Amino acid sequence: MGKKNQLKEFKYSGILGSIIKDFINEKRAIGLKYNLQARILKRFNTFSKSFDLSEKVLSKDIVEKWLQKTPNETHQNQKLRIWTIRQLGLYMQRHGYEVYIPSTDMLGCTRTNFVPYIFTEEELTKFFKQADSIVFQKQSPNKH
Repeated sequence: MGKKNQLKEFKYSGILGSIIKDFINEKRAIGLKYNLQARILKRFNTFSKSFDLSEKVLSKDIVEKWLQKTPNETHQNQKLRIWTIRQLGLYMQRHGYEVYIPSTDMLGCTRTNFVPYIFTEEELTKFFKQADSIVFQKQSPNKH
């Protein structure tokens, strides 16, 4: 197996460490690599220790502070952090822990400058006419 396909293992500690590890193991058990998210959760694990937690909870305070956009961070990176902490929160909620789960509204729209192209009737006619003219070949039955 190439290095690119290897699962990255991190050590998690503190009061949330075992929950984070179990969460990642669950994701991997269903076939996800979850390497990038594991790295994000390692950073979150370190971050959460500064809050001196005495219970296994995800409070609104800690989640909102973690999700604040950092300097020079892209919207996509922040969105991945939001999505990852939401998934951890949902996992913890399923297991009976008290959690604050950030709204999906925080994910925002990723393509604010997207303008769809609307094909004209003539363009669609030409497109389908061309597609219909492709000749079927026995040697490549799926390429038609």
